[in-house]
Amino acid sequence: DRYCGNVDIRTSSKYGDPHISYENCTVVEGNVIIAVYNDTAIDESAYAIFKTIRVVTGFVVVFFTENLRSLSRVLPNLRIIGGDDLIDDYSLIVYSNVGLYDIGLSKLTAILNGGVYSAGNGNLCYVRSINWNKLLEASDRHIYIDEGSNLKAEHSDRCLTENGKSMCWSNTTCQKGVVVYFKFICIIRGPGCDDKGQRCHEQCLGGCFIINDPGSCYYCRNVAHEGKCIESCPPGMFELKVPRRISLFYDNLKFVDEEDSYKCKKCVDEKGCVKKCNGDFLLHDGAELKRLFYGECEIIDGNLEIELTDKVGYYMAGALDETLSRIKVITGYLIVRFSTSLASLRSFKNLERIGGKSLYQNRFALAVFDNKNLVELLDTNDGKGLIIENGTVQFQNNPQLCYEEIMKLVRYANLQNSSIDASPFSNGDQAICKYLYAYYVQTKVVKHNGSRQGFSKVDFFRTRPFHPSEPDDFQYKASVFYAKPLPDSGYNFTECAVKRSPLTDDTLSRKHFIAEGQLMKNFDTTFIIKLYGISAGKGQPALIFLEYMENGNLRDLLRGRRCKQEQDAVNMEQCFLWGAQIADAMAYLEAYQFVHRDLAARNILVDGKENVKLGDFGLTRDVYYHEYYRPSGARPLPVRWMSPETMRDGIFTSKSDVWSYGIVLYEIFTLGERPYPHVDNDLVFDYVEERNVNKKPFGCPSFWYDLMLECWHFQPNSRPTFAEIVTKLLPFVQDPDFIDVGLFFLFSLCKSNRRPNGVIKNVKKEPELKALQNGSDVIPIESKKQFRIINNMGSLNHTSKPSEYSRVTIEEDSV
Repeated sequence: DRYCGNVDIRTSSKYGDPHISYENCTVVEGNVIIAVYNDTAIDESAYAIFKTIRVVTGFVVVFFTENLRSLSRVLPNLRIIGGDDLIDDYSLIVYSNVGLYDIGLSKLTAILNGGVYSAGNGNLCYVRSINWNKLLEASDRHIYIDEGSNLKAEHSDRCLTENGKSMCWSNTTCQKGVVVYFKFICIIRGPGCDDKGQRCHEQCLGGCFIINDPGSCYYCRNVAHEGKCIESCPPGMFELKVPRRISLFYDNLKFVDEEDSYKCKKCVDEKGCVKKCNGDFLLHDGAELKRLFYGECEIIDGNLEIELTDKVGYYMAGALDETLSRIKVITGYLIVRFSTSLASLRSFKNLERIGGKSLYQNRFALAVFDNKNLVELLDTNDGKGLIIENGTVQFQNNPQLCYEEIMKLVRYANLQNSSIDASPFSNGDQAICKYLYAYYVQTKVVKHNGSRQGFSKVDFFRTRPFHPSEPDDFQYKASVFYAKPLPDSGYNFTECAVKRSPLTDDTLSRKHFIAEGQLMKNFDTTFIIKLYGISAGKGQPALIFLEYMENGNLRDLLRGRRCKQEQDAVNMEQCFLWGAQIADAMAYLEAYQFVHRDLAARNILVDGKENVKLGDFGLTRDVYYHEYYRPSGARPLPVRWMSPETMRDGIFTSKSDVWSYGIVLYEIFTLGERPYPHVDNDLVFDYVEERNVNKKPFGCPSFWYDLMLECWHFQPNSRPTFAEIVTKLLPFVQDPDFIDVGLFFLFSLCKSNRRPNGVIKNVKKEPELKALQNGSDVIPIESKKQFRIINNMGSLNHTSKPSEYSRVTIEEDSV
């Protein structure tokens, strides 16, 4: 890449500086400003053309131009707008351009920070036909297009459509329907695609020329070295203050020569380099933050004023935290004012001293005022202390900052005997600074005319922060254990999971527990876990022996992947495989007229190769009891996974299972988020009855959300069957083993394997196994196959654990 500085075209359409050449520039480290005032005599051909520019690290502004019909004339190959610098949260601004007919930046693939602003362009067309959300990466996506941009787009029907809208840049150029690879929850963009829609190398950002080649990226996610994008600097190198470029340093002591930023010189201090930044800093926007960030300032020889009146963008927030955490010394004063974006000053993790060589209003070394969202100050629990050599502190008009927080800082800085300027009336006046917990007991007896409900007196109590005690007399509903053969048994038996009912379980629950296991022994298909046997000795807890699934349930697996590296998140290939595997298992049940009734991610288990299988049906219901809602006087119900007809009439069919399948897809694409997260349990029924459904998850492709909507059709007969769902997903499944081991239902439907009552007949299965527990001794029919319970698999709290050497026998018999 060839780097160049700001491109600033004003008053003349041609950039005339003879000392700066943009002929081969590919990366503009700065901003692009095009503003030609009062020059109606020029035509479009007079505007400079920057053919090679692919990346602008700051913002792009085009305003008050005359006769410029399209931005594709000026920036035909622009692919990335970085947004390191913003104007009022926007990084692409198109304003008051009389002759502009289209934006036309058809090569643009990503706007990394900031939003899009378009206003006052009377003839601008196609601006509403661009899917800006595909380009914007920042979490707060600002898109403003004024009402004047409503001209009808010609020939837009020739382009791809999404959500009923055509995607086009101009009357000749469509917006490519490229898959945008997002990390689901953490809002981190993937590497992008090439022109054919294929995923680029992981070190790319915004796309590439050639896939699987870190040297063909449009832009680097981390740093560039010797023409390739790499994750971090190699040994002997460090990241230069210029973004995403690296250079050498000497003896592990990095210090950039101020006269030549491409050279380094050895630090004089034996302890290493302490980066001193001279002058005063006003953190008002990205430009000054950038100066501090790339300067790696540890000592500010001057004053620091923070005045972040606007929203802090996604990238700016991370840079702000890293910048403030480096600062150790401020020789002058520190002011934080009018910063609506700041909720905490704990980013000053290493601040040791404020010198007070110069004071605010000739008095204050630290002044914090008029910050309406500020809640926390420095971390006063680290034991380091803060030295304020000269002056005192001021805190005023911080409505969310409790006065006690201020006094903690005063004690932390040892200023108890100083004259501070802080009022308990203007600080924390809108915050809850003191908590009083109370409870009362209401007893409902028999309702009759003239009765009065009984109330206890109100008691008050305090909570103990940070270290709550363990709950007393906590009861569990069921336990799951991992089991493997005893090393000295002399027999080989597969590892398995053992589910145990509690000793205190009543007779009816015990019967249900065993009945569920007896039902499962009839199933023989790849994507339903296998049952090995049941132990139901008198006076002993019931045990069910199941196929061992190393990765636990799908819901916990998904939640564990939130905010991890992108390659660990769920990709599209895995989504298609999981969707097909679950649908295949449900199609098996559907073919034999069996209704699951509780299909959810918590009841789907994942093996070591991350294949999914239906769990042990009702047996997991007690383990995840909090996911169920118990109406008054009724049994607990998984209302958030239930179809409207089930909640209304108590009807369970395969079509109601299809509804639940759609909810499972929603869980996958939200990494385990609870359905209808903002609706209380007792309001879910009304919410669904009003024909409301879950909103489209962020980053979820339309293909999947359309499938969810099909599953959530209010009329059960309009929902697809599971066989149809498998057929729909099959072309996208890339795992060759799925065809061999799945799709059992397609073969089953061609045979007469059903009895009238729906019981499975003539299904190939392993010999049925039965486990009998007889004290500590076992007598098998074929051979002693002994194993011990190793450890508790679940994350459940339970009052007691089984004996480490509980011995059971697996016998071949029927239950």
